[in-house]
Amino acid sequence: MLSDTDKSEFPRVLEPPKFTLDDLKTAIGPELFKRNAWLSLYYFFQDVFIISALFWLVGGPLYNIMESYWYISYPIYAFVQGTFMWSLFVVGHDCGHGSFSESWLLNDVIGHLAHSPILVPYYPWKFSHAIHHANTGNLDADETYVAIAERRYRRLALYVRLVRYYLFPLWGFFLYLVFGMPRTYKSHVGLRGDLIKPEQRLRARVSLACFWGVIAVLAYLSYQYSFTFMAKLYFAPWTVYLAWISIVTHLHHTHPDIPWFNNASWAYLRGALSTVDRNYGFIEPIHHNIGTHVVHHIFSKIPHYNLLKASAKIEPILGKYHRKSNESMLAGLMRIWKHCHFVPDQGDVVFLRGPATKEESKAA
Repeated sequence: MLSDTDKSEFPRVLEPPKFTLDDLKTAIGPELFKRNAWLSLYYFFQDVFIISALFWLVGGPLYNIMESYWYISYPIYAFVQGTFMWSLFVVGHDCGHGSFSESWLLNDVIGHLAHSPILVPYYPWKFSHAIHHANTGNLDADETYVAIAERRYRRLALYVRLVRYYLFPLWGFFLYLVFGMPRTYKSHVGLRGDLIKPEQRLRARVSLACFWGVIAVLAYLSYQYSFTFMAKLYFAPWTVYLAWISIVTHLHHTHPDIPWFNNASWAYLRGALSTVDRNYGFIEPIHHNIGTHVVHHIFSKIPHYNLLKASAKIEPILGKYHRKSNESMLAGLMRIWKHCHFVPDQGDVVFLRGPATKEESKAA
């Protein structure tokens, strides 16, 4: 008997869509593309205020109470604070896309203020994220999500498989920033390698100065107040934030029923459609509707506060090309762990497969 994660969730569509980007843009209308800087700033300062207030309360007035009931108080605090750190990342993410405001200067200033405190070098991340959006679903060109071929997968050491497929969700995003992804290995925290182009290095240096400056401040505070104190106040929530960003982005881009394309068959719209919408319940408005991911990949300039409306406008047009999952996060991860390890060595349009069953290999 098949479990729910063994059953197909979406139809496996091989043919290109008949609708165009212009069709979708017309359906959405110009109003939802408008960027309101004041509204975006409201969301930014809302997240900053909540995060700052939690730091102050836990490190000050509530410290003795937190210590008395540490076994329940600190896990709750880490989850709440880490969730709002993740929300702050999403604001900086909008800045990187230019959907925060019409001013690139304001976008980049707020992007640094949002990303630096959570140890994301804004410009290097922005550069690599642009490559990802321009090549989503392309086996030969995507920089962030790299589906590996079966031949290479079979040669991976066991510990590499364990880290890549099972442990990556916890620390994966920070490992990606430091080391890059397999095949590209482009680090975001240094100027060597080909991630940073010569004309981008001055801007990258600004972000790296902010990144290493925050690390220096955290090191000083750990020395001044003890690492244990800083682990409870900052690093535990930061780990929760890393789990959020690693798991959520993984769930949006990894599914056995969404296609991958080689250069010959790839097109921008086909790649953008090869993502998954997910609903995270009460967390969805907190992390600024990032679960509405398909329309974001088609038109990344749409502000987060318009994503739900924009998605509803194009849903009737997308039809079978709209992948919207109602699975829980755990069920989604279990499906990925079981069925999403590699793609076939050959094929213009291919799907991820799992490592275990011969039946799956024959059926795919």
